[in-house]
Amino acid sequence: PQSLRRAIPYWANEATIVLKDSTLAYVLGITELMRRSEYVSARTAQPMLTYIVVGFIYLILTCAFTKSMTRVESRVRIPGLER
Repeated sequence: PQSLRRAIPYWANEATIVLKDSTLAYVLGITELMRRSEYVSARTAQPMLTYIVVGFIYLILTCAFTKSMTRVESRVRIPGLER
């Protein structure tokens, strides 16, 4: 149990890297978002706005994942034992 608590911050970092660099997440996430944004920008004739919104959505997803892992990390942290 103690080693698990110490390993969670490193697992959180690795999970964030996997989320950002994973081929599957990239293909399903970014490609799908870009495809939808191209469709919307073709209909609205505002490509810059749609690309900004897509970037913002990706940023929100990544930040939410990182924030949730930080909460898990703080819940299992051993008092007095810092990284």
